[in-house]
Amino acid sequence: RFPIDGISYEVYNEDLCSTCEDVFVSGWARVAGEGVVGLARKDAERGARAVLQYLDTLTAKSNNRVQDVLDNLARSGNPIVDLSGLQKLWAVEEKIAAEKGLPEFKFDSKEAMLRVIEET
Repeated sequence: RFPIDGISYEVYNEDLCSTCEDVFVSGWARVAGEGVVGLARKDAERGARAVLQYLDTLTAKSNNRVQDVLDNLARSGNPIVDLSGLQKLWAVEEKIAAEKGLPEFKFDSKEAMLRVIEET
């Protein structure tokens, strides 16, 4: 229902001949044999866009648990990247790709990506 670049990220079970509604997979979960970080990341980003399309179809509900989840993430000590951070990263990657004459450019480490997000 929410294809990105012609690819569906919703789970489909051939044995049952049915779609598992509201369940999405991407990256290595979708194509385990790929094994290439850049391809898995690109696939994961597309899968995230499919989930965002799906979420746009839902009615928003007020839920205090969302804030609880965000608070727990903040306490984890791990970096948190929101959509605006991803958009900054994508813009820089597109700029670098254009400057180098490449169809696309992706950073090769989490640290490099986080640096770009924090600097812009």
